[in-house]
Amino acid sequence: MITQSEIETEKIHDEIVRGIVPPGTHLQETPLSNRLAMSRTPIRTALNSLAQEGRLEYIAKRGYWVNKLTLGEIVDAYNVRATLEGMACRFVAEKGLDLGTQKKLARCIDEGAAITKKIGYKDFDQPAWRRKNNRFYLAIVATRW
Repeated sequence: MITQSEIETEKIHDEIVRGIVPPGTHLQETPLSNRLAMSRTPIRTALNSLAQEGRLEYIAKRGYWVNKLTLGEIVDAYNVRATLEGMACRFVAEKGLDLGTQKKLARCIDEGAAITKKIGYKDFDQPAWRRKNNRFYLAIVATRW
């Protein structure tokens, strides 16, 4: 079951990724709460989660700010992810997967195919894609090698 905090985290994350909330923007609980029609508690939790993910920077007594990423940081993150994904694929090829993990991954692939059938960026369900990706990678991480 998805919590209100997770829903708000996805909404804010999506706005950051799409550029609706640009880098350097100061995100405050009360205006976000009013704009998203949500109480401040899930907003506070969402901002904290996004700060832990590195999307936001928290400055004591000043609040949360959308991080500015350099092209080099983006390329570095991509390279790290590509390396880790390659290692995971190698482990799967060498050791195999249990049936439960195979089924979880197959469901994620089917869900991803359904999401990508939509045409156009405006129709693309970014939060659903992110949830699917999280389940996919958590299934891989939970695998006992």
